[in-house]
Amino acid sequence: MASEIYNTLLEISENIPNHAKFYKGFYKKFLIMGQAIVTLKVMPESVEINLSDLEKEITHVLAQHDIKVSKIDREPIAFGLLALNVIFLMDENKGDTETLENACKSLKGVMNAEVTDMRRSF
Repeated sequence: MASEIYNTLLEISENIPNHAKFYKGFYKKFLIMGQAIVTLKVMPESVEINLSDLEKEITHVLAQHDIKVSKIDREPIAFGLLALNVIFLMDENKGDTETLENACKSLKGVMNAEVTDMRRSF
């Protein structure tokens, strides 16, 4: 959806008369899709889950979606249970994060996975 809007607006900007090159350049810069910094919180099913193995599995699953994990933090929840906060960059033109959440939820030992933060990177 976002890439369709981008292409339409880019096409419109191509039709701007030559005497308006400044504005044409402005529109092209405005239309460039950026990257988003995403934090995905992954909750393991229990304290018995090996978090190191789970981190490797999450990294592998995200790599299949052309996403490189920048950092994984462990967040204490309660009674020894730790959540994984997976931080990565994602192209905005890829759309929403639902497919990534579902891919992580499908991993063995994962109770839940949800995006807790998403910010535009410049």
